[in-house]
Amino acid sequence: MPVISGQLVLAAGAQRLSNLYGGASVGDAIVPALDVPLRQVLLVAEGADAFLGATSATTSSAYGVKVDSAENVPTPLGPFDNGGIKLSDVWVAGAGATLHVLGIVF
Repeated sequence: MPVISGQLVLAAGAQRLSNLYGGASVGDAIVPALDVPLRQVLLVAEGADAFLGATSATTSSAYGVKVDSAENVPTPLGPFDNGGIKLSDVWVAGAGATLHVLGIVF
């Protein structure tokens, strides 16, 4: 099973998690060739907490899930048996945080 990995430096304002792919993906653009469905995603925050949400309105006070940098334990999304999740589906914010990502391709 192929694996993707990378890291993304966060800011207070939200950005798509798929920005970690770089290139044409930077600036919240969705590049279908890169943005593949993932069976599972593991996230670790370093430096500060990271916040995940469903929209560009995600902030440290309006979010769906917090990835706690003090725990140093991966926060999982999935595993998904059907379909999967794309990194472009997830918005992230967190001033001072670096989010480390490992994804298992569906």
